Amino acid sequence: MAVVLLLGLAMSGVSSNLNRFVPQAQSESAARTVIGDLDLVRSSAISNGRPYQIEFDLDNNQYRIITPFTADGRIARTAEDRTDLGIDTLPKGTSISGLMVSGSPNRITSGLHRVTFHHSGIMNDLVIYLSNDMGEMYDLTVVMGAITGKTLVVEGSFEPQKVTDADF
Repeated sequence: MAVVLLLGLAMSGVSSNLNRFVPQAQSESAARTVIGDLDLVRSSAISNGRPYQIEFDLDNNQYRIITPFTADGRIARTAEDRTDLGIDTLPKGTSISGLMVSGSPNRITSGLHRVTFHHSGIMNDLVIYLSNDMGEMYDLTVVMGAITGKTLVVEGSFEPQKVTDADF
């Protein structure tokens, strides 16, 4: 009986220590999910020679990839004819709290916002802010460069510096 009691106490201590790693894992999983989808959109635009878009719905914490094709696989002639690959959501406990796109002076925190990846893979610089319900210490920022598509994940809320003529 005493052994069972000691085992129970030991396991409760282990599980409570593991719980502190869960929010960080959720945030990292969300960042990997977003980066994977951004890479998919960029590489699809390049390989198909057509513009693709990713549409962020910040009010509903979801996004979708919009292809240049119709439902039957033909090239869409109008924006309304374009199909999407379904709605993606982030892991439980995480959310997209905002976006910054080059040329936009402020962080976008609500509404629908589309980012276009041109046939060459070029798009606007993109910053995606990921929040975690467990607190700011688990927030991450995903940064994607416009020309190279290189992604970077930064802990916390990263504010990109504005480049001016004086920087050159």
